[in-house]
Amino acid sequence: MIEDTPALISTLGFPIAITIYLLWERQQVTKTLEKAIKQDLVAAIQELREEIIRFSERCNGGRRP
Repeated sequence: MIEDTPALISTLGFPIAITIYLLWERQQVTKTLEKAIKQDLVAAIQELREEIIRFSERCNGGRRP
């Protein structure tokens, strides 16, 4: 079994390297998408908060809650 290891690595080394690279690339894309989603959520929550404050001011005659 140990004697077959170099032959196995030389035979499967390239496909293994490609697989590892693709998994790494997928992880990087996932991190980028998660970061973008978090930023979009924060922006949406901030906009919603501002709209609620404006609506409240209109309902209360210009007074802030």
